[in-house]
Amino acid sequence: MQVMRLGRTISAAVRFAVSSAVVMTLGAFATPARAGSEAADFPPGAFTDGGHYDLHSLRGKVVVLFFFEESCPTCRGTIPERNKLVEQYKDKPVKFIAIDPGHPINDSIAYTKETKLVMPVYPDPLRVMEGRWGEHISLRNIYQFKVIDAEGNVAAQRLEDIPAIVAKATWKYKDKGYNAKLNPAIDAFEWNQYVAGMRLLKPLLKDRNKAVVDDAQKLLADIKTEVEQWKADADKAAEDKPIEAYDLYTHVAAVLAGDELGKSVEEPLKKLKANKAVKDELGARLMFEQVAGVMSKAKSEQKATVAQFCRSIAKKYPGTPTSEKATALATELGGGA
Repeated sequence: MQVMRLGRTISAAVRFAVSSAVVMTLGAFATPARAGSEAADFPPGAFTDGGHYDLHSLRGKVVVLFFFEESCPTCRGTIPERNKLVEQYKDKPVKFIAIDPGHPINDSIAYTKETKLVMPVYPDPLRVMEGRWGEHISLRNIYQFKVIDAEGNVAAQRLEDIPAIVAKATWKYKDKGYNAKLNPAIDAFEWNQYVAGMRLLKPLLKDRNKAVVDDAQKLLADIKTEVEQWKADADKAAEDKPIEAYDLYTHVAAVLAGDELGKSVEEPLKKLKANKAVKDELGARLMFEQVAGVMSKAKSEQKATVAQFCRSIAKKYPGTPTSEKATALATELGGGA
C-alpha cells in the first residue's frame, strides 16, 4: 500500500510520539472551533523543531496559534514583529506555535530558516488543522491568530487579548523560589516533559553546592507527589479503563525509572500488557504512527490514500480509541466509506 511505503521512509525523528497524549486528545472536530468551545487539536504530524505538541499536554498554559500564508510577502515581512511577541512573553506560561497550511515540512523548515521565525511550525499540507479551525488562509486572508486559554478553550483571536488571558495562567514550579541552577529542569517539567526534566534534575542531586542539592531534593519531592497521583489514578482505572491505566503506569515507569515508585508499577503494567483492549490499542497506535509521518510530507492527491489507510486501522482494531481517531481523520480527509 502506498501510504505504508511512505510511512516506512519517514525519519523516526519526525514521527508522532506514542504517549498518553495520543489517547487523550487527538480527536477530530466535526465543526470549526469557536470562542468558548474546546480548542481543536493538531492532527497527526510533525513540527519543524522536532518536538511533539498537543493541547492536552499544554493544558494549564496559554497557547497562541499563528496561521500564516507562506507565499505572501506582506506576511513574511511581519515575522520580525511576530518574533518580538514571542520574546515579550518568553518568561510567561504561553506557547506560540505557527501553522503553515498547504505546505509540506521541507517548505516549512526552509521558511523558518529564511525568515528566522522563532516559533515551532506545524506543516499542514492537507489543510486538516486549517479546516478544524474554520479558516482558509490565502493571499486574501494572509494570517490569523487563535488564543487558547489554560483550560484548553478558544479564548480570543486578537493579540490585544493575550495579556488578560495569560494573566490567568500560572506556573507549577517556576515561582517557588528554586535555585536558578534548576531552571532547565524546571522548564522541562513546566511543559510536561517529565522524562527530560528528570534527566536534567538527577545530576543536581549530587551538586557540590548544598543549596542546589537541597532545592533539587525539594523539587524531586514535588515531582514524586505528582507522580504518586498518576499511580493512584491508574490503580483506580486499572479494572474499568485499562488503556488509561496503562498510559499512566507507563508514564510513572518512564519518569521515575530506577526509583521504587517507578518499579512499583512493573507488575500492573505486565498484567495490562496482556489485556486484549490494551494490546489492540497499542497495535492501532503503531499503525497510526505511519499516518503521522506521511501527513507532514503528503500532497493533496494523497488524501484518499491516507484516508483509506486510516479506515484500515479501524477495520483491524475496531472500537479502540485510536481507531476512532483514525476514522474521524479519514472523514476529514474526505476519504469516503
